[in-house]
Amino acid sequence: MDSKQKLIDSLKELTGLGDNFCQNLLEKHNWNIQEATNDFFRNSIIDDSNEDQNQNQDEDQNQNQNQNNQNNNDNNDNNDKNKNQSMEIEKENSQNVFKKLFSNIMDKIQFYATESSNFPQYLNQKYGKDHPNFFEGNYQEAVNYAKISQKLLFVYLHSDPHFRTPDFCKNILYDNQIVDILNNDFVCWGAFVQQEQGFRISRMLEATTYPFIGIICFIPEAQTLWKSLEGDFTKEDLLKTLQSNLEKFSVEIAVRRYEEEQAQESKIIRENQDKEYYQSLILDQEREREELRELEQKKQKIEEEKQKKIAEEQKEKDKKEMLETFKKRLPKEPTENNQNTLTIAIKLPDSSRIQRKFLKTDTLRDLYDWVQIKSPDLIGNDFELAKNFPTTHFQNNETSLSSAGILNFDMLYLIKN
Repeated sequence: MDSKQKLIDSLKELTGLGDNFCQNLLEKHNWNIQEATNDFFRNSIIDDSNEDQNQNQDEDQNQNQNQNNQNNNDNNDNNDKNKNQSMEIEKENSQNVFKKLFSNIMDKIQFYATESSNFPQYLNQKYGKDHPNFFEGNYQEAVNYAKISQKLLFVYLHSDPHFRTPDFCKNILYDNQIVDILNNDFVCWGAFVQQEQGFRISRMLEATTYPFIGIICFIPEAQTLWKSLEGDFTKEDLLKTLQSNLEKFSVEIAVRRYEEEQAQESKIIRENQDKEYYQSLILDQEREREELRELEQKKQKIEEEKQKKIAEEQKEKDKKEMLETFKKRLPKEPTENNQNTLTIAIKLPDSSRIQRKFLKTDTLRDLYDWVQIKSPDLIGNDFELAKNFPTTHFQNNETSLSSAGILNFDMLYLIKN
């Protein structure tokens, strides 16, 4: 079947017209089925009203004709007068028909201009309130609600002019068993196929006749039309379809939950593994840092010991050099006791005592050199010489011993600073 024939069949199901009329109407609108459908329902409103007007006019004319005949039989002289009265009555009836026609047109135009959110109100008014709870919102809002609720979406596309529609609504859609299962386990959404949204959904679901039922699932997230019923089907057909799809959906939900639980468990395992890995990594890094610190400390200690050893060696070297310097520049000790010599004793910190002769002209520096020669440990250290009575501190300089006030047989003592 080519695409044009499918359009003809779809329009035929919507309008109940013949093939030729549907083809002509589609050709008139360049095979745009939505424009053709809208054109049909606009014109059908006027055609229906014209039929009502013609029927009323025929009845009025027959009534007037009978009255004229009767008047002619009774009194032929009053023929002109009766004719005028008949014309007045016909005029009044035409005005009433026009008012009724206009009211009918406005009501239908307003009805088909409403949004699909009024679909439940329409069912309430025409068939009663004991129908399934239809979602009051557009199709996408119903889809989102079905996803959140984790339920199947029950889509009903309503074609009011279709001859099967009244029987379906009264005997199937309003059946208590059908209503219970739809209210408990489905999100229901309905729309008129004569309206823009209903027509668009009918094309999306590839509806070919009416009434049309679609069962839509959103597991996984992509929309999937699981099952559709259209045209001539029974309550048992719909009930079986609903129950079988619910069972299938329950399995899908169970599988999805199992997969989600497995995924969650796997996620927890991975997170724990990652946590253990990172903890182990942190411990390894800390251990490496500790080893590096210990290594650095060892290196630093070795370096310090090396530098210390070098410093001590240098100190010893310096001591030796200074000792040699002290020995070379220290004047020789006088051999005779005379008025130019001084015998000086030095008491060391360890209570030992050293003694030597000096010339009065020798300097305090010579005295310091001699002390350091006798006690090399003092080389490089800060100390000074002093005496009591009176207390006098002697600095290491070029002052002569006699000028510094040192007398023969003085006892000096050494003070470490």
